[in-house]
Amino acid sequence: MNPQRTILYVAEDLSASNSIIGKLKTSGFQLVGASRSLGAIAKLFWTRRVEAIVIDQRATAKIDLGLARFVKSFRAAVPVILLSTQLLDPLPRCIDAGVCLQDEIGALVPTIELVLGGTEAA
Repeated sequence: MNPQRTILYVAEDLSASNSIIGKLKTSGFQLVGASRSLGAIAKLFWTRRVEAIVIDQRATAKIDLGLARFVKSFRAAVPVILLSTQLLDPLPRCIDAGVCLQDEIGALVPTIELVLGGTEAA
């Protein structure tokens, strides 16, 4: 049995992200949540192994890359996935993948698995 992969999920309002949190959990990910950048940084240090960070910025009008830049400055190997309602082309260097969605969350899990190197064959 494969160990669960740990995802740090950062959203301004975690309670409004129940569908995404549920989808990630049912897909086999262990979640650590944070609603602020400072809390996310603390949890990144506190949690033994975070394999990817999902920054949910769907609720913001302007994308803020401050957290992603900070994370990449000391943990460059941890993939950062931006979840937003805007396309960023090209992606900034501090973002490993972007998922642009309004209501459909189906693309998020395959993107995380792709960034993490795919799922292992059963």
